[in-house]
Amino acid sequence: MAMEADFAAGPFTITSARESVIDFTTTYMEEGIGILTMRPKVEENKEYKMFKPLSVTVWVMIAVAVVIVGVLVYVNNRYSPFTTVTQTEDNEPHQNPPKLSSSMWHVYGYFVEQGGDERPRSLSGRLILSVWWIFTILMLATYTANLAAYLTVSIIESPINSLEELANHNDIRPLIFSGSNLHTLFKTAKSSVYRQIWTKMSGMPIVKDIDTTLSYVRTNEYAFMSDFSLLEYIMLQDCQTYAMADEKFNNAGFGFVLEENSNYLNAFNLAILKMNEAGLIEKWRKQWWSLSDDCTSSDRTGSAQSLGLDSIVGLYYVYFGVVGLAIISFLIELLCSRKTVQQWLSVQVTKLNALKTMLINRLTNRDSDVVTLVTK
Repeated sequence: MAMEADFAAGPFTITSARESVIDFTTTYMEEGIGILTMRPKVEENKEYKMFKPLSVTVWVMIAVAVVIVGVLVYVNNRYSPFTTVTQTEDNEPHQNPPKLSSSMWHVYGYFVEQGGDERPRSLSGRLILSVWWIFTILMLATYTANLAAYLTVSIIESPINSLEELANHNDIRPLIFSGSNLHTLFKTAKSSVYRQIWTKMSGMPIVKDIDTTLSYVRTNEYAFMSDFSLLEYIMLQDCQTYAMADEKFNNAGFGFVLEENSNYLNAFNLAILKMNEAGLIEKWRKQWWSLSDDCTSSDRTGSAQSLGLDSIVGLYYVYFGVVGLAIISFLIELLCSRKTVQQWLSVQVTKLNALKTMLINRLTNRDSDVVTLVTK
């Protein structure tokens, strides 16, 4: 525009406002605007993946339900006139004294489909357990279905996957180069989505270089919008850090810039047409923008894959942890058992008595030997 250069090469977007003051070559590439964000973090606590189909709240509520139903069954067995009755050796009816721990254990056995030793004879007790059985069937079916999907299909949650999601996102704000054509596009747009984006740009930091822009993106508070090819190249250089939205918007052509009414315009247009016909531009694009297996797009759902030990090792942790608690409980039971303590004390007393007798015998024999020597 200042007539200080004859030609400028770069990813210049052809717009009507620019075309009014300078000349563009014919389009050498069709391009859209992409959205670059931080790549979602690698899944944490993968070893406990088998517990994740249900949230922590649901697991807690299941435990609470077992306790509540156990208490209801205990109260029903204790106070219902139709409590389970057994026969003694004299063929006389005898009412089993109910225990709260036994009732809860039976309810837990029903939940894990291991059955129970007793069945209620009262109508109220049967109603309680019948509803509990239905609850158990539905809960286990839900968990099994979610577990199968959760373990075999990896879900990749991209924070932003379209312009609409960016407009509606509460934590991530849009970011563009100051003075770019996107700034004018959003400022003058009449579309509701574009207007939402422009509203969210209020207070946006002023950035003019790519390094400063990417530093904002790495805070996971901004989504950078620019030419799709530029963002794709950035992602390919560090695909463990950055991810791109699938959607492109505002598709436009790229062209080289010449001064208005330039004598070189036709020559450049002819050269670009020949390169397109020969497939050189597409060849160069594949050379510099080759998508590797490690750099994937932000697909929502990954393919099914076999489970590794890292996905189920948490189950072993839980099991051996419970076994450890069982061993500790067993030792405490042994120590606290009155009969065991009495037996141990009896054995110790016996040993002490035997030791005492042995010492007395040795002392007696020694005294006898001394008397004999003196007499001689």
